[in-house]
Amino acid sequence: MASYSDDFDRGDSGDLGSNWTDQMGGFSIVSNKAVPDNIVINDSYWNTALDGPDQSVEVDVEIAGGSENFGGPAARHTSGAITFYLFYYYLESSAVGWGLWKVEAGDQTAIDNTASGTGTITMRLDVDGAIQGAYVDESLELSGTDSDITTGNYAGIVNQYNEGQMDNWSAADISTDLSINVNDCQQIETMLI
Repeated sequence: MASYSDDFDRGDSGDLGSNWTDQMGGFSIVSNKAVPDNIVINDSYWNTALDGPDQSVEVDVEIAGGSENFGGPAARHTSGAITFYLFYYYLESSAVGWGLWKVEAGDQTAIDNTASGTGTITMRLDVDGAIQGAYVDESLELSGTDSDITTGNYAGIVNQYNEGQMDNWSAADISTDLSINVNDCQQIETMLI
């Protein structure tokens, strides 16, 4: 079972370092945080693949100022096509909240969203088979059942615009012998009904 992490605690740099690949746009390191380089979508993934597509990806996210900003962890990322599941925190002029999306060859489709949240938060996206669970500070906030993206052993981060920052990223395979939290299963079932 593979796992990787990056706390971005190193000197300021124009990129995230040799362990990361920029798919669209890119990130820099500023004051020990990953900061997007430009005002379009920035998408980077860890260079070393996890053992499989069932993954748990976590990152601390802070979005500040502006409008239409979003950022968060990406799971089941592919290394050639812009394809992944994305859990993001958004701050728009009209709303603040979370969204669970799939991105296939650059096309974005919403799976679930809710208007809530503020400040710096720890976000985790679990993708296990066709089930997606999105957690904020260890509490299940969004879930979905989507089976369109079945491959992609990479994990990463995505951010739009250059006002957000990320810290303490980690990714790991979800073990097939993982004991399932009964409360989470009941929450997912309730959210899907």
